Amino acid sequence: MHVQEVVIDGFKSYARRTVVEGFDPHFNAITGLNGSGKSNILDAICFVLGITNLSQVRAGNLSELVYKQGQAGITKASVTVVFNNEDEATSPVGYEQCSEVTVTRQVLLGGKSKYLINGRNSPAGQVQNLFHSVQLNVNNPHFLIMQGRITKVLNMKPHEILGMVEEAAGTRMYETKRVAAIKTIDKKQAKVDELNSVLSEEITPTLERLRGEKQSYLMWSKNNADIERIERFVIASDFLRAQTALDNNVEGSSEMEEKVTELENQAQTYTHQVEERDEAANELSSKLKGEFDDSHSKLKKDEEKLSKQLVKVTSTWQNSEELSKKAESDLQQIEQEAKAVEEIISAKTEAEKNYEELTSKFQNMSAGLSDAQGDEGMTLPDRIAKAHSDSKTAEAKVKQATMKINHLTKSLTSVENQMKKEQKSADTLNKRREASVEKSDKLRNVLSELNFNQNDYINLDQEKDHLTGSVEELNGIVETLTAQLGSRLAFDYTDPVRGFDRSKVKGLVAKLIEVQNPIHAAALEVVAGGKLYQVVVDEAITGKAILDRGRLQRRVTIIPLDKIQPRRVTTAACNKAAQIAQNLGAKAWPAIELVGFDEEIRSAMEYVFGASIVVDGAKAANQICDTTKTRTVTLDGDVYDPSGTITGGSKSNFGSTLTELTKLMDASKQLSSNKDRLGVVLKALDQLNGKSQQFDKISRKLSLAEAELEGIQKQVSQTSYGVLEEKHESMSKELEQSNTEYASMQEEQKDKWDLYHDLKDKEVELTQHREDMLGQIESGIKEAKKIAADAVKKAREAESMKETLIMELESLKGDVISAEESVEAAEASLKEANEEESSKEIIVGEVKALWDDAKSALAEFEQRITQFSSELAEIKKEKAKLAKQAEKCNIEAKKLSVSISRIRKERQHAEKVVVSLVKNYPWIESEKSAFGVEGGDYDFTATDADEMSDQLNTLKGEQESLSKKINKKVMGMIEKAEGEYTELLRKRKVVENDKKKIKSVIEELDIKKKSELERTWKKVNKDFGSIFSTLLPGSSAKLEPPEGMRAWEGLEVKVAFGDVWKESLSELSGGQRSLLALSLILSLLLFKPAPMYILDEVDAALDLSHTQNIGNMLRTHFSQSQFIVVSLKEGMFNNANVIYRTKFVDGVSTVARTIGTGSSSRTRALTESNDMEDEPRSQTARKNNRAQSSSSRRRGKENSTK
Repeated sequence: MHVQEVVIDGFKSYARRTVVEGFDPHFNAITGLNGSGKSNILDAICFVLGITNLSQVRAGNLSELVYKQGQAGITKASVTVVFNNEDEATSPVGYEQCSEVTVTRQVLLGGKSKYLINGRNSPAGQVQNLFHSVQLNVNNPHFLIMQGRITKVLNMKPHEILGMVEEAAGTRMYETKRVAAIKTIDKKQAKVDELNSVLSEEITPTLERLRGEKQSYLMWSKNNADIERIERFVIASDFLRAQTALDNNVEGSSEMEEKVTELENQAQTYTHQVEERDEAANELSSKLKGEFDDSHSKLKKDEEKLSKQLVKVTSTWQNSEELSKKAESDLQQIEQEAKAVEEIISAKTEAEKNYEELTSKFQNMSAGLSDAQGDEGMTLPDRIAKAHSDSKTAEAKVKQATMKINHLTKSLTSVENQMKKEQKSADTLNKRREASVEKSDKLRNVLSELNFNQNDYINLDQEKDHLTGSVEELNGIVETLTAQLGSRLAFDYTDPVRGFDRSKVKGLVAKLIEVQNPIHAAALEVVAGGKLYQVVVDEAITGKAILDRGRLQRRVTIIPLDKIQPRRVTTAACNKAAQIAQNLGAKAWPAIELVGFDEEIRSAMEYVFGASIVVDGAKAANQICDTTKTRTVTLDGDVYDPSGTITGGSKSNFGSTLTELTKLMDASKQLSSNKDRLGVVLKALDQLNGKSQQFDKISRKLSLAEAELEGIQKQVSQTSYGVLEEKHESMSKELEQSNTEYASMQEEQKDKWDLYHDLKDKEVELTQHREDMLGQIESGIKEAKKIAADAVKKAREAESMKETLIMELESLKGDVISAEESVEAAEASLKEANEEESSKEIIVGEVKALWDDAKSALAEFEQRITQFSSELAEIKKEKAKLAKQAEKCNIEAKKLSVSISRIRKERQHAEKVVVSLVKNYPWIESEKSAFGVEGGDYDFTATDADEMSDQLNTLKGEQESLSKKINKKVMGMIEKAEGEYTELLRKRKVVENDKKKIKSVIEELDIKKKSELERTWKKVNKDFGSIFSTLLPGSSAKLEPPEGMRAWEGLEVKVAFGDVWKESLSELSGGQRSLLALSLILSLLLFKPAPMYILDEVDAALDLSHTQNIGNMLRTHFSQSQFIVVSLKEGMFNNANVIYRTKFVDGVSTVARTIGTGSSSRTRALTESNDMEDEPRSQTARKNNRAQSSSSRRRGKENSTK
């Protein structure tokens, strides 16, 4: 099927009816000046094909397609395309019998549009199916490349390129059908839900009610028949009993009275014997209680007390033993860690030393000197001159030091002589000074022995004041927050059973989570909603027990961890959400990742937070919700639900609960920590208070002593002796320092002269062996260079190792400190644990001995009690036996008396009953002969009359209750309801079967689609690379899935020049991008050609040679499809069989048709194409006919319509 003729009327620049006829079935070109209307012809064809994206035809709405939008008096745009449909193989489905197919589309001002197929109105869906069946899907085309879109092919995303391959594979229409099928499944599911709703809410309750009423009605009917039958039986039984009682005589009544008298006498005898046994038992019981009760109770309490104490101390001892073992284990582990740290530090030190040596060696080698040389690379003569100068300088310093020492010695001798003269006058002050120094030293020793640090005490006191204020402040914060949250987070319950384990109740969800960032509090509170105040328990049994017997003050919802079904956002949805958010400059997180909690309650947290995504932007949240079908919540609390609802509004209270709860938890932790620290500080201050007072007292005394000493020193310094003494001390120190300097100067002088002489000797030696040394030096220089290069390499390695070890050392210093502290703590704990273990073991032995004594005493006492108890039990046993016999005699006597009275009363009653029954029930006279007959209706032997009487009373009670609520029309109503129920079940089964079949077909087609796409991709990829390398020699191109995706998920274009694959297509020039896009389109043509291709200035970025090559390729290799090409370059349209030239005259576009130069070689090109593709003979004949018809049109006909 191909375009044969286009009729345009009132469409865009074609104001009047314009017929564009004579389209070649193979290659047509449209050319003309800019703005002459050549692209409008392509827009008209797209308009008929049903394009919905009007931007591709450069229009904002359908009204803009009308000529000048109706301002010139034209109110309708109409386009008719006549398709040649002679080839049934390429015919649309349902139109095989039509040689031509005419499709018209009209649009009125205002946007109203309609379609006509062969002159008949047709819906848009029918038109789309017509074109889809021949691979002309204009809304996702690969056959339509409009103006400027050629390079956009390369900018397509992977799924868009995949869409082009799907069009070529023919699976695109399946996607549309698949979406429609899924919608049908949803409708079927909605129908099933509706049927289930009707069944569960209307039919089933009604049917259950009617079934109950039916049972009641049947029961009522059955009871009526049973009551009548049983009532006759009971009346007959009563009549027969009464008649029998009348017939019996009273001969045995006198014997029964004598028997009663005898039994009463026996009972009195037994009663006297019982009273005797009772007295003996009371005497023995009082003795047992008075003598043994108190002692036994005391011994029992002592034994129980000692037993409990034994258990307690044993448990304490075992705990101490375990702690001791654990402390030893911890100490060993810490020592191992400390050893490892020391090894690492030693390795670091060794590496630094190695680095310094290599660095020094490298510097020397770089200077061209041996390791033995130095002095910054000076030459030997320079070193000799420098050594001689240093020796002279050192000799001069020695002389100066000698003169200074002599002067100081003389001066010091003079001062000593003067001090001897003044010593007598200063003896008193010296004694007072020595006494004062001794007193001060004693006080200092006392202070040092006191072992008290005043700075530590002051710091502790300041810390106490700070902690006290902090605790008061935190208490206020906690009380305020607790009062604010009390009503919302209150959950109090009593233990449902004694000894209930409260750890099974985890608590409210709000108290089990930790908001990691306060900015997320509002969103998380909205995500959780009412679930924030639900209660998490370990099992459903625990939750039921709390609800039944926990005495809850308000209604709560329980989340059992063993039953709850967690809800999770899929990884794919999370990744997609993150990608969308990143593209929009936002962020997205699964809500579950924004809260902290214990892993034990993960399933409950996933149930509360697992199904939502938190996004920090409304636009991103909306798009993520639409794309992933996942509930999204913004940081402000706005909710976007997949069902379509959007929730938002006031944000003043959002997040307050979680924010305040987080503050409360932080404040509580800080308060607890500060209280613990305050207790430690107060305890330390209490221990130091006594020492502090002593320290203050001694410090005051020391201050007085030091002030006294300072005063004496001042007096001494003001005397002549004091001045001389100070002068003597300073001169002595100066002399001592001068002597030390003199010795070092002499040694330095000796070293300098030795170095000078060594260098002179070496100079002489070098002069004697000059030639040999030059050779050695030259070889030494080469060796030094080689060694220097090695040293450079080693120095670099050492530098790298040094930097690494420096960083490790910084972290290990902290580890060493903490390890040392841990060792000290572990040793202290071990020592304390060992001491405690020993003491506890001793206590256990003592308590166990006391308990054994108490237990043996208790056993002995209980043995005595058992002996007396057995005697008492024997007496009570005899007493009970006698009392039982007396009671038996009394009972027998009473029974006989009652029997005598009963016989008399029964006879009187029987007379009345017989008369009454005969009077009330006339049928007795006729049927009394059958009363009591074995096997008859009144067989009283086989059936108990009393049971039948009870059954009759029961039936009457049931019947009375049933008669109030019986529905006598229920039989007809239930039959109708059961019919409706059966019909609905049948319909539901039909719908579910349809749904299953559709799903099965979709799954099967999905597999086929993937297989077909895989095959198409491989073929297209091969042709794509071949065509591109032909158009642009030395280059390669391929289609491949992006990293992490499969071929049926998306495809992207890769290009290489030589063997280098480009990272991005943006590196290509405009012409190269156009050739790449055209190669992709042509490879799709080769796989499964569409009947028609529309190209609008695809050669805009190409030079003349490439345009000529593409035009020639279209003409010679793609003869199986019709091409309609808009081009301004001769290299393209000169290859066309038919050329249409457009002009713009008086505001209206016109079209002129000419025969192109490409038609002259048409027959040859078709023959070559047929040989290459091995087409059937029938198809060859059809193409030859087309070629002949094309040749017949080479008359230069020109059709210009205005």
